[in-house]
Amino acid sequence: MVDTSTKLNAVQSPFLRLPAEIRNLVYHHLFCDAVYQPRFEMWNEYMHVMCPRADNRFMLRVCRQIHHETALLPYRMGIFDFAPPLFPMRSKPRKRWRWELWGFMKNRSRAEIMALARVKVLIHPHGGVGDSWTRLEQRGDKVVSGTGPYWAAKLGLEGYSS
Repeated sequence: MVDTSTKLNAVQSPFLRLPAEIRNLVYHHLFCDAVYQPRFEMWNEYMHVMCPRADNRFMLRVCRQIHHETALLPYRMGIFDFAPPLFPMRSKPRKRWRWELWGFMKNRSRAEIMALARVKVLIHPHGGVGDSWTRLEQRGDKVVSGTGPYWAAKLGLEGYSS
């Protein structure tokens, strides 16, 4: 059942009256190649977004129709970056990537994991806090990229083994 505000949005919203093709161009501009740096603490998950278009996740909260149209786009079009943290953390960086990636993946739905197209993980960080991927790759650190299902299987999450 569609509520009254949803019906009104479809008729009155200038953005929602645009053809889907034009809305998709806007979504592409907002989400394509945005870099998300998820951080997971034992009792708190938060996301640092490095994106020249500011934090694009606001689109997910505009209205139900836009949420429906955009909910998986950050996963399909963005880059999820599990690099050394931007700020010093208590745990050792060599072990932290696995904990953060596991915590992130456990809190995602199956649809979100299946949609994850680009996940970058720094396996053996030798660099300092906040080093860029380019600098780390130049120094010979191991950067592994994969999809959501690839990392879910690597972490032993149920239903993703190949």
